[in-house]
Amino acid sequence: MKRSIWILAIVLPMLLTTMLLPCQQARAEQGVLRVVCDNYPPWKFKGADEKVQGIDIDLMKILADRMNLKIEYVDVDFRRGLKLLEFGTADIITNLYRRADREKYLHYLDPAYLKYSSTAFYVLKGDEHRIKKLEDLKGLKIGVLKEVQYFPKFDEDSSLTKIPVTTFTEGVQKLIARQIDVLINSEIEADYMLAGGRTKIFVVKSNYIYSEPQNSYIAISKKSPLANRLGEFKRVAADLVKEGTVDKLKIEFIKEIEEKGHSSKQ
Repeated sequence: MKRSIWILAIVLPMLLTTMLLPCQQARAEQGVLRVVCDNYPPWKFKGADEKVQGIDIDLMKILADRMNLKIEYVDVDFRRGLKLLEFGTADIITNLYRRADREKYLHYLDPAYLKYSSTAFYVLKGDEHRIKKLEDLKGLKIGVLKEVQYFPKFDEDSSLTKIPVTTFTEGVQKLIARQIDVLINSEIEADYMLAGGRTKIFVVKSNYIYSEPQNSYIAISKKSPLANRLGEFKRVAADLVKEGTVDKLKIEFIKEIEEKGHSSKQ
């Protein structure tokens, strides 16, 4: 029985790769770039009209246009997106931290297109002064997104009580229901998610915000049929960073967050 399972574990990935190869070759010939779109606003998400949008989506449109590629979005969660990249059924992903295990199946495009990150802690209104430093998290139930890394000192602290949630929205619901005490998240993402919703009446940002230089990359699947254009991907991505394209797109979205928050108060 164990031998059968072992053989299956080896043969199945090979079989899947063989079956997918014709589709991947056709994709390359048609100039189609399959972009992983895991829900991560304001970087990449579906709007009220169900259209894919965000800072990273606008960036991918510019990159694809310069490389004369057509975009096809793959709407999956983060973990599924990584698995598709591993098999080459998706081509590219944005907003990814560099990790040794991922480098086995991904080409990271240097330089990093995002180099700074702020992580905030969200609590119920009235508790914003409760957390002023990392040590204040001791004894609290902290909502964390599955498979997401925040910053080393937090990630590696096994003494903290971390409660996995699938999405930020689920975390907010658990926070309001008092099933967790605090919710950690990327500051720009959480602020955008809360800006136009009714939950901001109950949920606020704590006084403690962790900011540090932290690189995020665009990465290409090593099994992508477009991987033979890796040099071109690297050159175009580097040009976009040099031109400050990401910063310009980010400023536009921050402005939208502010306008969204302002209009909701009227």
